[in-house]
Formats: sequence, C-alpha cells, structure tokens
Amino acid sequence: MTNNDIYNALTEIVLRRVEESRARLAAVPKENKKEKKALIIESEMYNLFLRVGTLHYCYKQGGSESVMNTRRNITARILEYYPHIKKFFSALGEEDKERFYHTFQAEIFMRNQIYEGYLKELHQAENAEDEAALFELRIKVGSFENIFREWEEWRRENGIFPGLFDSKESSFYSGAYSPLVEEVNRIDGYCGYLDMVPNEKSKSIAEYKCAKYRLSTVLRITMMLYHGNRVMKNGCTHLDIDNYLTENPDYLKLCDDASEEDKVDYKLYYGILSYIEKTALDIKAKLALADDWEKIELDEKLGGLMFSKECLDEAWEKRI
Repeated sequence: MTNNDIYNALTEIVLRRVEESRARLAAVPKENKKEKKALIIESEMYNLFLRVGTLHYCYKQGGSESVMNTRRNITARILEYYPHIKKFFSALGEEDKERFYHTFQAEIFMRNQIYEGYLKELHQAENAEDEAALFELRIKVGSFENIFREWEEWRRENGIFPGLFDSKESSFYSGAYSPLVEEVNRIDGYCGYLDMVPNEKSKSIAEYKCAKYRLSTVLRITMMLYHGNRVMKNGCTHLDIDNYLTENPDYLKLCDDASEEDKVDYKLYYGILSYIEKTALDIKAKLALADDWEKIELDEKLGGLMFSKECLDEAWEKRI
C-alpha cells in the first residue's frame, strides 16, 4: 500500500461521513428543529475534517506533496505534546516517517488544534450547566470521536501503526468511568428522545425534569473523573480536585503519601469523594427547608451523587 493509498483511504472515511450526514439532514422534517440543528452541527464537523484535517481540497489541487509540505513542520511541533508518540516517531526510518505523516498528520492536527479545545469548552459548559453549549459541544466532540474511532479501526485492519493513540488507563479509572458513562448515556438518551417528541415530553414532563436533575450530578462527576485523569496524567493540576482535597486534610495526606505511580488515582478518588461528601451535606441542609417540588429536585440530585459514589467506591475496592 502506497502513502497515497493510505491518505485516500482515511479521506474516504471522512467523505462517507460527510455524505451520510448530508443525507440524514435532508430526510429530517423541518418541524424537527432540534434534530435538524444537531445534524447541521455534525455535518459541519465532518466537513471541517475534510477541509482542515485531511486538506482534501489542497490535495486535489496540488497533490500529496503539497499537503505533506504544509503539515510536516506543524506535525513535528505538535508531537511535543504527545511524548510517547514523539518517541515512537523518532525511532522510525525515513520511509516510515513519511508513512507516519500520511497516516497521522490529519489526526494529530485535529486533536491538538481543535478537539482538545472542544473538550475544554465542554468541561466549562458542564461546570456552568449551560444546556445550550452542552448540546452543541457534545455533538462536536462526538463527531470528532467518530472519525478518530473509524481511523483507528482502519489502521488496525491494515496493520498500519495500530494503537498509537490508545490510552493506558488504570483499572480504577476504567472501572469507575465505564458505569458512569453508561448512566449518562442512558439518561441523556431518554431526555434526548423526549426533546424530539414534544407531545410525549409534555405527558412525561415530571419524569423528564427528574431525569435532568439526576443527570446534572452524574455528569458532573463523570467529567471531573475524565478531565481530572487527562489533566493530571499530563503533569498538570485540576483546580477543582485540588481545591476539594485542600479542604480535607486527611484525604490530602493519603494522596501525598501515595507512590508516584498511584498518585493520579489517589487524587481522582479522594478529590472527587471530597466533592461528593461536601455537596451531599449541602443538599441535605437544603432539603430541611425545601418545599415539595424542591425536595424532588434535591432528592434526584442526591441520588445521582450516591450512584456516582457507588461507582467510585466499587472501582476503588477492586483496584486495591
């Protein structure tokens, strides 16, 4: 397989996504405004991959060399942010380095320059409980991850640098994150369905609101876990987690005493646990003064917190 074959195969994946999203968008009735908006955002993301990621139109006009010349220096600079990939790349011979450029130049650029920015915005929107921003950013992040996943599947099928972006997660992180994401997807799917069926939503508005209250706390914990893991593994500080640890000297000491290898897991578990315990106390204090409807809201949020704590506790026990 030539380098151009690699480039063309990866670009074809994006082109197929562009065409599929365009067809789905055309099939949606105009009165389904939210679904239509979601598909417009998704379609824009896939087109962004085509224009900015694969540089498809530059490739068609100037050929492979034009694209690679555009990206060689950029890729080399961006690799500084991915030490394990830089180390892998540095050990390659010249021919394999060219193969690497054709295989990864688009993904490395899109991850570093755009995707990671969307992840930061998503984290901020989750903290602010900004529903409008969350709606758009989840679609953007999901669209990027669809392409990244399909590119990796193709690389594995063809034996071309497979698994280079695989993350080596701890058993604690994986054990806690998986059930949390499953719960988020379950609730979000239910609410998303009702959002697209207004008549059903009006009949089930109480259940819809309860689901949203529970989702708000489970999603908050899920994102603290996800972003905390990602940030701390890169040697940076997650301010929320550090702040909650500072408020709990006993937990902070456990983290300080942990080995370097275990320190991220300790900070994740005890930092988020400190947040859950503090928030649960605040909710219980509010429950004592709440009216009937406020109690329903607070009970659902507390239920989401306790479910999240169970996920963390179970993963921690299995890890130890």
